[in-house]
Amino acid sequence: MHLPIFRSANQARILTEIFLAEERRSIQELSTKLAIPYATLHKEFGRLLDAGLISEERIGNYRLIAAERYSLFYKPMHELLQIAFGPVPKLRTAMQEISGINKVLIFGSWAQRGLGHHGPPPQDIDVLVVGEPDVGKVYATCDFLA
Repeated sequence: MHLPIFRSANQARILTEIFLAEERRSIQELSTKLAIPYATLHKEFGRLLDAGLISEERIGNYRLIAAERYSLFYKPMHELLQIAFGPVPKLRTAMQEISGINKVLIFGSWAQRGLGHHGPPPQDIDVLVVGEPDVGKVYATCDFLA
């Protein structure tokens, strides 16, 4: 999915990876995970730092990147990315490929946070699949999305 408010699909992927992660990541790690050249990421991180959207911590030769949680943009950006690219749209797209599914529901702590209930960040996503799908495909899809 590509939202026209982002300059490119890569920018959306980078922001999603940073804003929806709980931990800091190195540029090299993100380059490998997203299959985006290091130089491209480095340039994008410069823009994001200048805009105050991310913060960095240097440890030796590593630059660890994270969303700047004290920015006024953090909460709305996090919510936008969660809605557009987070677990729900990923799950919806992936489960559409499996026949025999009548309904997929997310419940538990992740669903509670999505409804605005306070609490610690969820460690997992609880999913209920209704229907008669191939259970192996459902598990494989959920493992892939993790």
